[in-house]
Amino acid sequence: MGLWNILVSIFATLRSLMIKTISKAVITFRKLVPQPRMAVSTARDRVTAKELKEMIEKDPRPVDWVVLDVREPWEINEVDLPAKNKVNQPVPKVNIPIKTFLGMDKPEIDTQLPQNKRILCLCAAGVRSAKAQAHLLKNGYNALNIELGIYEFIKAV
Repeated sequence: MGLWNILVSIFATLRSLMIKTISKAVITFRKLVPQPRMAVSTARDRVTAKELKEMIEKDPRPVDWVVLDVREPWEINEVDLPAKNKVNQPVPKVNIPIKTFLGMDKPEIDTQLPQNKRILCLCAAGVRSAKAQAHLLKNGYNALNIELGIYEFIKAV
């Protein structure tokens, strides 16, 4: 019994020292290696969820914008934009998962998205859509990011 208690105590001490050492190593690593910064949209290149809701409700025939949803199909099945607005007109929307979209070049994008419309990029929380927006801007599109994504839109509804 006494030997067992000593072994348990030694193990607990070693475990504690290991955790402290690993924690210090992680902190040191984070200080030495620059961490990537997440792209943040400016007010000029984003649409809030509330503004999108108003656009869907007030625009009886949305002709100057289209929503690009870059979420995976299973995410779209969970929660989605309304298919039609209050006057029973379809909400213009294109679904292309982000992994596929970022691999597309301009001619491929042109077959999926209209060049003459504002593209409103949508994902779950706004990160993937910011990447899609950057890709579109680089290819000459008028793209806006829907700030904070579909879950913020659901709160606004």
